[in-house]
Amino acid sequence: MDDPNAWTASELATIISFSSLLLYCLLCSSWLAFRSRSYPWFWRACATSIWCGIGLLILAVRVDSGVVMPLAFAAGTWLLLAGMAAASTRSAAALCMYLLKRGGAQYSG
Repeated sequence: MDDPNAWTASELATIISFSSLLLYCLLCSSWLAFRSRSYPWFWRACATSIWCGIGLLILAVRVDSGVVMPLAFAAGTWLLLAGMAAASTRSAAALCMYLLKRGGAQYSG
């Protein structure tokens, strides 16, 4: 019989990819918050947003208010996603600039 609680391969792939993106954004923004010479304030804001989002998520799970989604959980989710979006977008832009400077990405359009 099929177990209704069993995860499918697509769900596992989504969880693994999101977790690896979260780990990359967390480590990258935390490292560059102290080491970056260009835009250190940006990386500090990203790292702060991600860390505060994780803290709010943990706090909201521990405090059960009886509401379907507590306000702290929603705020933590938005902070986490905003920090991840900003960090991953800036990292992708830096990678594109590096590849275009080096001449590794050829555009034939």
